[in-house]
Amino acid sequence: RIERGSAQTRTERLTVRELWQRVEPRLTTRASECRLTLELALSEELATQEIETDTSVVEQILFNLVDNACKYAAPDCEKRQIEISIRRDSKRLAIQVRDHGPGLPDAQRRKLFQPFSKSATEAAHSAPGVGLGLALSRRLAREIGGDLKHHPQPQGTAFDLLLPA
Repeated sequence: RIERGSAQTRTERLTVRELWQRVEPRLTTRASECRLTLELALSEELATQEIETDTSVVEQILFNLVDNACKYAAPDCEKRQIEISIRRDSKRLAIQVRDHGPGLPDAQRRKLFQPFSKSATEAAHSAPGVGLGLALSRRLAREIGGDLKHHPQPQGTAFDLLLPA
């Protein structure tokens, strides 16, 4: 539906806390399946601010990021948590999802958001998937007026979901 341009977004106005309360159960369930915990950083001041967004789209994007952390970081990480921090970034709400796995090699970083970015060799020797999750997540973010950005880390991987605020 997204490829055809027929996906419809359903925005609603809610506080940042309410948004988190709606998306958190599914994310926690997925993280616990791979023996990871979620650690949330959200200031009380920001928690009460309102945002207008499509909650189901935000949930799907965050789920894809947590799922990637489970598939790629969980087997090797010593720190068994996924950090989620929510902050304001200029005129946007930034939700960062950070894991403590091995991180991404430079070659993979360059093609992160390209559909089917896994080579046949990578697909055969890595976690399940064909390389659509991040491309789809970025596209969904842009459909609701936001974006999805990768932030290289010394260890682990971090992605920022940017939403209009």
